[in-house]
This record gives sequence, C-alpha cells and structure tokens, in this order.
Amino acid sequence: SDMGDYHLFIILNADFNPQSVKIPKLNNGMKWYRVIDTSLKSGDDFLDAGKEILIEPSDFYIANARSTVVLIGK
Repeated sequence: SDMGDYHLFIILNADFNPQSVKIPKLNNGMKWYRVIDTSLKSGDDFLDAGKEILIEPSDFYIANARSTVVLIGK
C-alpha cells in the first residue's frame, strides 16, 4: 500500500554512552515517531505500523548505548 510522503531518520550509536541526537525539523505539520529502538525491551523495540510512538519533544532523541533507532516522519 502507498504510504505517501514520509521521512526516515536513522541513529546508529556505537558508543558505550547514551547520546543526545538533534532531530531535523519537519515541514507541513509532519511529526517524528519512533518505529525501532533496539535498546528497549522486547515488544517495545520494534513497533508495528500504526503503533509508532510520537517523539515529544520533537527536536532531539536520547539514543542509548550501542543501539539503533529508526524514526519516521509523517
């Protein structure tokens, strides 16, 4: 199915420490949602379509140590 326009923002944190990562602003009222965060417990780490978590505040994300994060802007 066609999802229309969306953006992906991928964070790869190979550090032993959490990192605060600046997230770019989106236009047209789009918002960032978390789809994947490999540092979270099973069930929260990979979210199904429609279950994504809104990022608030929307200008940064704390990526935990040795984690991969995928955000979708829609």
